[in-house]
Amino acid sequence: MNDFFQNTVEIFKKELKSEFRTKYVLNSLLMFVLICVSVIRFAAGDEKIDNEILTGLFWVTIFFASVSSLARTFIKEQDKETSIALKLTSVVDSVYSGKLIFNLILSYVTGLISLILFVLIMNYEIKNFSGFMLFFFLGNTGLVIILTSI
Repeated sequence: MNDFFQNTVEIFKKELKSEFRTKYVLNSLLMFVLICVSVIRFAAGDEKIDNEILTGLFWVTIFFASVSSLARTFIKEQDKETSIALKLTSVVDSVYSGKLIFNLILSYVTGLISLILFVLIMNYEIKNFSGFMLFFFLGNTGLVIILTSI
């Protein structure tokens, strides 16, 4: 059991080092979210968008940002041809868990940045903040678990 946690932490650290070395995923996510919010704002013009519609647009933005970035954690292993070495030197469950933790943090950061942009640029109103944050974290967690498993 101790090896599992140690391997999970090592995989997570590897993912962090890899991301901070290239900053590819984080930069592309930030640009994607900024472009989505800008396109929605320009398309709406001076009209006020209903909160219900903004909620849907917010989750669509989160979904597409997640789909475009989360698969990359496994694809880069295939591109570098390191996936076999990773599978041979680590417990498979710890590889999944380490990448899952990294993807969760990445998704939460992306979602929070999206939320800030939606509130500031789109005048998105959150009427029940604690309920919203509960569903935000539960929704992101479910999405990340599914996308990391694929």
